[in-house]
Parts: sequence; structure tokens; C-alpha cells
Amino acid sequence: MCREVPTTHVTRVTNNQADPPAAACDCELTFTTGGDAEWFAQSTEYYVDNDAAQSGAISGGQETWMQTTVEGPGNVSFRYKMASAYGDALYFY
Repeated sequence: MCREVPTTHVTRVTNNQADPPAAACDCELTFTTGGDAEWFAQSTEYYVDNDAAQSGAISGGQETWMQTTVEGPGNVSFRYKMASAYGDALYFY
């Protein structure tokens, strides 16, 4: 069951120049993040381009999220790495 959580910030990405976490995106999108932990750009673990978005740690009953909207036809893809406990979930809408 989902619960309402406050939005922490909205970031606009233009030519890869932005505040985290949108700095890890190689496109021009607006991201909204929220939940119980902040999102940030990091370059320690990544799939390509030496950067990735990462959330802070959360505990049982907490959540953290990132969202954007893409209009028109096309492909959406992402890579993820998740550390979780039994019963945790990752949702893609």
C-alpha cells in the first residue's frame, strides 16, 4: 500500500548541468523526488558515463522516490541496483 509523502524538490536538467540527482541524467528532463530520504548524484558506482543517482538509506515502513514524465512515442530504460530486505519492493509506473 502506498502512502503520501512530501515532495522534497524539483530539478531541471539542461546540458547535464544541474543539482543532484538530475545531474546523473544525460537528457533534458524535470525530476521530482520525495519520500523519507534525499536523492543525490554520485560517481562511485555507475553503469555508464561515470555517474548515477542514488537515494539515502531508508528503514522499514519508509520510502523514497524519483519521477519524471516523458511525452510521445519512444523508449524508456533505466538500470538499478537495490539493497533490500525480505518483503521490500521496487515499483516502476
